[in-house]
Amino acid sequence: MEPITLTVQRNHFAGVAAFRAKTDVRKYLEGMLITTSATGAYLVATDGHMLAVHKIDAEPRLDLEIIIPAATIDTALKIKGKHITTLTIDLGDVEGKYDANKPARKGQIRTVDGTLLFEEMPWTLRGWRRVCKFTPTTEQVVYDPRLLARVDDAAQLIRGKTKYPTIVRPGANGGCGFAQLDLDGKTCAWVMPMRDSFDALPSHPGFTF
Repeated sequence: MEPITLTVQRNHFAGVAAFRAKTDVRKYLEGMLITTSATGAYLVATDGHMLAVHKIDAEPRLDLEIIIPAATIDTALKIKGKHITTLTIDLGDVEGKYDANKPARKGQIRTVDGTLLFEEMPWTLRGWRRVCKFTPTTEQVVYDPRLLARVDDAAQLIRGKTKYPTIVRPGANGGCGFAQLDLDGKTCAWVMPMRDSFDALPSHPGFTF
């Protein structure tokens, strides 16, 4: 299998990266997953409470999952210049072939100004596809506003300033909330609801006119 080359818009990369863990003993949560399959290529990030997924393209490929280390992502996010609008990500090992028995595979992130080499992290994000489902509901669901603010910040990175607000739609049966981060549905996020009991808190204004 030849190395895989993917092109990601810089703003999509930055928006998904906002959903990584800042500091976690599970270091793989500080990275981002690049995965390919028969349905296309995806960029995934989660901190264990929120999850963001960007569909890079719909080209069918063999199954592959590689986590880009946090240090490489942080360096890529610091690249300056409005002329850099895309990132090219090459995935493969030093021989240019994939081998599941090798301890680590190599990759690189390229821009017009340079190249960042990295070695994959020895973990993966299992079960992320199970989270990426959504059934609308009229039930009362409570979300941490700090998480919602991060969702909106990521959407602003991707879409720029538009008149459309970022909407988090609650999932059925207390499930994860769903938000579309871009305007064409290729970059999405899911937010875990708060599980505490809020029955004693007011659910309507404490005044009348």
